[in-house]
Amino acid sequence: MLTEEFLAQVMRLGEREKLKLVELLIEDLKLIGTAYEIYTPFGNEAAARVLFGELESAQTANQPETE
Repeated sequence: MLTEEFLAQVMRLGEREKLKLVELLIEDLKLIGTAYEIYTPFGNEAAARVLFGELESAQTANQPETE
C-alpha cells in the first residue's frame, strides 16, 4: 500500500517527473506481461454525438431564463 508520505512526494513532483514516473510504472507493468485495455474516442463518433447532445441539453436547462 502507498504511504501518505510517498503520495505527498509524488504530488510535489513537476510535470516531467510525473510523466517519467508513469513511464517507469508502465514499463514495469509490461514486464509482468499484463495487458490493459485503452479506451479512446476514435471510432466512437455516434457515442460522442449522443454525449454532446446530452451536454448541450444540460447546458440549456441550466441557463437562466431572460424576461
